[in-house]
Amino acid sequence: MKRNNVIIGSVGIVATAALFAVSPWRSADSEGTYTQEAFSSLTEKSADDARLWLDRKYLDPETGERISDKKLRQIDAAVSQMEKSRAVTFIEQGPDNIGGRTRAIQVDVTNNDIVWAGGVSGGLFKSLNGANSWDRVDSYELLCSPFISSMAQFTNGTLFVATGSNQEGWGGDGVWYTQDAGQSWTVVPGTASLPSVTEIVAPSNGTTLWLTTTSGLRKWDFGATSLTPVTTGAGGCNSLACSPNGQVIVAAIGSNKTYVSSDFGASFTDKSGSGAGLVPTGSGRIEYAVSHSVNSSGNYSVYAVRTNSNLMGMNVSHDNGNTWSQFIGSSGTPSNLDIYRNQGGYNSIVSVTPQNAEKILVGGIDIWKWEQTANNPPAGGFEKLSQWFLNPSSSKYVHADNHEMKWAGNKLYIGNDGGIGVSYDPEDAFFPANRGYNVTQFYGIAFDKNGGVMGGAQDNGTLHNDHQLSTFLEFTEVSGGDGFQCEISFFNPKVLFTTSQFGSGMRSGDGGTTVDEFVPNPLPAGYDPFGTDGSPNHPFHTNIFLAEYYDLNSEDSVTYIPDANHATGETLLIASLASGDSISYTLTSPLYYDDTLNYTSSLSVLETSIVNEINGQTIFLDLFSWVHLGTSGSGLVPPIVGDSILVDFESGTDTVVVLSLGTYTHYYAQNVALGAVYDMEVDSVIYGVAWNNVTIQDPYQSWYLMYVNANGGELWGTRNALRLSAPDQQWGVIVQGIGGNFGDLDVEFSRDLNNLYITTGGSVITRVDGLGSTYTSSATFMEDAFWHQAGVPSVSTPPNATTKMTFNPGGTIDGIGVNPADADDIVIVTGFGANSIKRSANATSAAPTFTNVGSIAGSSSPGTYDVIIDREDPLILVVGTSSGVFVTEDGGASWEDGSIGFCGTPVYEVRQSWRSWDDGNFRPGEIYVGTFGRGIWSTSSYLSTNDDYNGGNNGTSIEEFDTNLFPYPNPTSASTSLSFELANTSDVTIQVYNLSGRLVKSISKKNLSQGSQVIDIKGADLATGTYIVKMFAGKQQATTKFVKM
Repeated sequence: MKRNNVIIGSVGIVATAALFAVSPWRSADSEGTYTQEAFSSLTEKSADDARLWLDRKYLDPETGERISDKKLRQIDAAVSQMEKSRAVTFIEQGPDNIGGRTRAIQVDVTNNDIVWAGGVSGGLFKSLNGANSWDRVDSYELLCSPFISSMAQFTNGTLFVATGSNQEGWGGDGVWYTQDAGQSWTVVPGTASLPSVTEIVAPSNGTTLWLTTTSGLRKWDFGATSLTPVTTGAGGCNSLACSPNGQVIVAAIGSNKTYVSSDFGASFTDKSGSGAGLVPTGSGRIEYAVSHSVNSSGNYSVYAVRTNSNLMGMNVSHDNGNTWSQFIGSSGTPSNLDIYRNQGGYNSIVSVTPQNAEKILVGGIDIWKWEQTANNPPAGGFEKLSQWFLNPSSSKYVHADNHEMKWAGNKLYIGNDGGIGVSYDPEDAFFPANRGYNVTQFYGIAFDKNGGVMGGAQDNGTLHNDHQLSTFLEFTEVSGGDGFQCEISFFNPKVLFTTSQFGSGMRSGDGGTTVDEFVPNPLPAGYDPFGTDGSPNHPFHTNIFLAEYYDLNSEDSVTYIPDANHATGETLLIASLASGDSISYTLTSPLYYDDTLNYTSSLSVLETSIVNEINGQTIFLDLFSWVHLGTSGSGLVPPIVGDSILVDFESGTDTVVVLSLGTYTHYYAQNVALGAVYDMEVDSVIYGVAWNNVTIQDPYQSWYLMYVNANGGELWGTRNALRLSAPDQQWGVIVQGIGGNFGDLDVEFSRDLNNLYITTGGSVITRVDGLGSTYTSSATFMEDAFWHQAGVPSVSTPPNATTKMTFNPGGTIDGIGVNPADADDIVIVTGFGANSIKRSANATSAAPTFTNVGSIAGSSSPGTYDVIIDREDPLILVVGTSSGVFVTEDGGASWEDGSIGFCGTPVYEVRQSWRSWDDGNFRPGEIYVGTFGRGIWSTSSYLSTNDDYNGGNNGTSIEEFDTNLFPYPNPTSASTSLSFELANTSDVTIQVYNLSGRLVKSISKKNLSQGSQVIDIKGADLATGTYIVKMFAGKQQATTKFVKM
């Protein structure tokens, strides 16, 4: 059936060639239209996969093996002597509410409200209020390794902190102690050269510290100038526990043989073996616990938990470790006693409850309880107390992967991959306690144009902070699992992309409130589905990449159909195909629209209708195509009674027999200005008629890439990732044969998307040229851009419009940095070694050449993982390393350590917000780093304001600048802090008013620097109530409010 259309005259205004008033920054943070679907959080990752990825980051270029602890200590020594950067200072972006992997907790013996905790790569923290809040111990950072493994304390308050890890392979720098509550630190003699000390214990009433070392059990008597070897069996000491008074000490030696002393360490006896009363050997890991007090027989109860990937057995001795009984044998997935979920070598801890020597808590994936109910031999039952996959607000939630348990009376502190957990009664309830405890480990990070940040965290999912939560540093989880690479759209910051292990990818169109799977679908036959554990197609570390460009050469277009009249010269904001983005366009001709359209009487035509003899239907014959059926009818137009005709209805062609004929009026309306006529069919009035439209260029372009390990390594891509309503995502393989199987990729685009540089952790860089010039509007787009479409078997034909080339700069390439102003200028980093940073000035040529950039610290340089070239000054390089962030402002001739706040913590990703104010970027030049143990940090040291571009304030006026004025905490019972952004260096005035309009407080600050600022408002003299806060900085103004409780 013919529908209402304009049928006469000029019907369209095409404007694909020229945009009269296009503004790239006029994009709204619009929400998409996604629906929440179930996201399974019931699959735990493999700790072995995470370890393999970390090992790949610590390869020695000279040996091809993991770098030695000796070399790591040399690197640490060299870094400690370097100048701290005066040019770059970083500020913490958080999270202050998530935590991270923790294996060391100590309740202070002098005051149980004081608790110490150490992240495995985040340094030392201290709480003065029983873990309600935490502060970093800054004095520790300046001297000591951030890789904390264990803590112990003497009764006199001397606190010991051990460093190094045999799980992640990070070397330490010994055992440190403080006698003044953390103000100063001293290394225990003889420990600085040890590869790692994974466990220390100290009898609470003694002055002797016991240590595990790779050479065996050692002890240190306070004041001695060296360690004392302890006579046990041959081999290293792997685990250690002691009774509170030091009488009973139990240690794992060599192949985890159990040695016990019941005479305060004077002698040790081998209690391992296959016979009765002994502890079996051969387990990959063994953990011990000793009761807090003697049992009913006057002896200490000692427990041994043996694991490989799962439980091998648990043993108990109720006579000071002299005779042992096994009370449970091996078990694991998929049994009901699945404590470790194939990770028994990674997460294992056991602790005896304070009041009952015959009750223990066992930590693996979750927390379990075992209580003895029978003697001779000891026997009892297990009960699971926690569930890691519940919401953190649940009283049964404890984060997965438990490593530490310490008691303060009946109060239990738990260290796990989620930081700190607390319980006043483990059989009743738990809660996380991470406020201020930022030891979160990020693999990858993202940022938005307003300064919001997101990161993919080890065992803590993908976390987002738009600085609109209860504190400036608070994050919220967008998706779970292990988080890896992530992206935030610059054009529309509500569009987020997240990942988890083994190729899982998600997309959100509403700022993270809801997420849906976003991966190439369907994959060709023979590929494992995304998210398949252990799949050869999908490495543990999932890699995605988003690149966006406001492309004035775009061949894509959008058509605007008006819903109102628009005059020549009027400026319209027309929706881009990219969701949430708008194109500013000034009309060169008017657009016409009728809300109510009445027919034009002079155009009405009397037409023929017929009645169908078969079903009695009246048919307005002029509205359909029809032909006579056969040759037996009249053949006339219109037909006559008795004729049989074939009518092409909307539902399909059907036979009609003419029963009778009639007439009807066919209505038309006219737009005189256009000379256009609208076909109204049988309606004399219709509604919502657009007479013409305008088609304009759509400059919002992007490429979204995802790695798949097939055909020698593939990158799949789509240009429709930001087009949330696109019916077809049009995925395809842009390049094959790039290598990679650890998921250790880095991908960087040139600004215009036409040069793509790829490394997969080998010595080769792959460059793909031409992607930025392929557009989805082209009829040959799929052939131009891709090897093959998703779901179509691979063919040998490469893309028509792109080219691939490879070049070999040497080394094992970890990261690439591309100058956003010059695609020829790239820097690569290659891990450890003196010549680990190289630069090319002709990277787009047929044969790029590279030269060495001055090394950070010669042969003792830290491992280099990622790099950025500053957007304005190419002599400025910022490099993420195994020991923090390093900066050069002279092209590599000299380097400074920019890691104050996260010294010594690995940094795997560095990113710069390189777009300008004119591009709509409110943080131009800001640099973000993702640390693996201290969260996300940023620096505004190279931040520019709109005054730095084209005379200042072009594109965005000072009145339009987003100040992001934010009070935290809010509500508050005491003081509050105001965070805000300054567009320019300025004097600042803060005025606080009560609800009666009276000024109750005024604060003035002189010459505050442009960028992020925080001003404290003291609340001691403020009454309970709501307060209005006004901020004035030149022409910049903002208002907010807070509540004093």
